[in-house]
Amino acid sequence: VYFFWVQRDTKSFEWFQDLLKAIEEEDEARMDMACQGSSQSLNRRGESMIEIHTYLTGNLSYAQMTHVHMNVGEVDPITGLRSPTNFGRPNLDLIFRAVAHEHPATDVGVFFCGPHKMGSTIEGAAKKWSSEGQDGTKFYYNKENF
Repeated sequence: VYFFWVQRDTKSFEWFQDLLKAIEEEDEARMDMACQGSSQSLNRRGESMIEIHTYLTGNLSYAQMTHVHMNVGEVDPITGLRSPTNFGRPNLDLIFRAVAHEHPATDVGVFFCGPHKMGSTIEGAAKKWSSEGQDGTKFYYNKENF
């Protein structure tokens, strides 16, 4: 699972922060078990089942920038996750190209919830990077509105 979370402000990252931390911890525990040779592994040995990518598109205040700079470590100072926060908008071409390269001949579900304009952009990237044929990666765009 590739999970991309794009937010304009740092406060919005709190919505799923505890859930994502729990998922990261569970995934790490599962990878540890797999490396120890446990037959309970659902995936290849030591391979992560989830990659979390967070993006902050808004500006940080001076105090926030200082906090980030002073607290770089094992966990991200903005989200508290092991995965670092990226600044700016995600490069969709780079992301879709990488997923297509990593998963040839695969159907990939793209699930989106957010502003209409961003959804249209993601849907366009999903169509652009879908390829036909036996070895092609096909992206299926899905959106949720509430």
